Amino acid sequence: MSYIPKERMILLSMKRRRIYEVKNDKKAEHREIEDRLSSLPDGVLLHILSFLDATYADQTCVLSTRWKYLWKLIPTLNLHSERFYTVKQFSKFASKILTLRLRKKSAALDALDFDCRGNIEPRILKKILNYVSSDNTHLQKLEIYGYGGILVSL
Repeated sequence: MSYIPKERMILLSMKRRRIYEVKNDKKAEHREIEDRLSSLPDGVLLHILSFLDATYADQTCVLSTRWKYLWKLIPTLNLHSERFYTVKQFSKFASKILTLRLRKKSAALDALDFDCRGNIEPRILKKILNYVSSDNTHLQKLEIYGYGGILVSL
């Protein structure tokens, strides 16, 4: 396949298909690619998303309107600081995720895996414990790791 410059490729999205139109000087070439991932049932998508770190699961909201709030329905929440440059950035992200899940309608949480490679701010720890003790959790697994090792494991 030959190289196609970005300027010549126009992405048109349709309901469950994406058509890539390549404009050449002489003709337009059409290729249809079916989006099979979006056609999966929500239960299967949520199972797949439950293996992702919250930073990646959260980013799926830009894929389409169907995916916008799907990350809030994930029964497992994985928050790991290794994807952030500083503990402060991670704390801010974790705080926002927990606040959004508490404030908005979200699925009951079955498992929370929180791994912070650094000092955990007391307000973040308090927010985690408030969230875990809320009515919106049916926690079967809770693991909180800090700089010195395991802080909590249930």
